[in-house]
Amino acid sequence: MNKTIFPAAALFVALLLAACGGGGDLKPTPTDAPATTASSSGSTTASCGPTGSAIAAIKREGKHAFASFPERVIDPNKTYTAKMETSRGVITIQLDAKDAPNTVNNFVYLSCEGFYDGLNFHRVVKTPTPFVIQGGDPRGDGRGGPGYIFNDEVSPNIRHDAGVISMANSGPNTNGGQFFITLAAAPNLNDKYNAFGHVTAGMDVANAIVQGDKILAVSITES
Repeated sequence: MNKTIFPAAALFVALLLAACGGGGDLKPTPTDAPATTASSSGSTTASCGPTGSAIAAIKREGKHAFASFPERVIDPNKTYTAKMETSRGVITIQLDAKDAPNTVNNFVYLSCEGFYDGLNFHRVVKTPTPFVIQGGDPRGDGRGGPGYIFNDEVSPNIRHDAGVISMANSGPNTNGGQFFITLAAAPNLNDKYNAFGHVTAGMDVANAIVQGDKILAVSITES
């Protein structure tokens, strides 16, 4: 799939996911607000590896603004697992690099760079039924992003079942840094959002998250 990258100098669009229709749908809202501030209370033990890999070479600087979409650091033929440390516990996520290589590359790079360290889950929708938890916004209000956007990457092999991680967006081809994890099956989201992995452990933690809880850090393993 071809991807078009829009730098921060162009129109910057981020995402606010809003619940409507009883939690059964997502209504994206565009904004031109830049990413500016965030908490810096990340984990000091987070790591990316194995040693000698491209992801191990990424320096964890905790930046929240980038000039462009990151260069390729993953191998779609390898297996990537994210360990998301939160203030409620650990959520382990298997990333689908084969079906969503651009999206996984983006998430892996931002994770290893420390982009997510210390950020809040700024939106949690559990009523009237469990729906999603959303994070990855440096501003903490649903309006921030990494300074670039990239194209949709939708695979028929990844559906929005419970425990799926997917990119939030404000319309077609406006993915950035924000993500959500589904708390229940949401088939209405299929083919609209970049699903790129699923929770393999810690779904109880995901269900316990409340608005304002923190992502302490995200570690990535490659095998």
